[in-house]
Amino acid sequence: MFVGYEDGLITCWDLTNKKFCYPMIGHTNRINDFTRVEQFLYSSANDCTVRQWETDSGVCRNIYKFSDPISVTRVNLETNFMFTASWDKMIRVVDLEK
Repeated sequence: MFVGYEDGLITCWDLTNKKFCYPMIGHTNRINDFTRVEQFLYSSANDCTVRQWETDSGVCRNIYKFSDPISVTRVNLETNFMFTASWDKMIRVVDLEK
């Protein structure tokens, strides 16, 4: 299970063993949303970034920067596109191959 906090921290918990796994440190402001896609977790925050994390280690692999806080992120691996909704009321499409 992943939990996001107001200060930007994300933590991973193993519910089977009821133990803390690791912190995911990088965001500097409130976590708004995250979505798991295969071995990655994509997190959106008020710090105007989306981060791509490895779910088995908590390592941040990519940072996508925007001009406004990101409310929601979804990823479609068939098209390899990431869709973001931000505070400026725009939906953006990011080609993950570029």
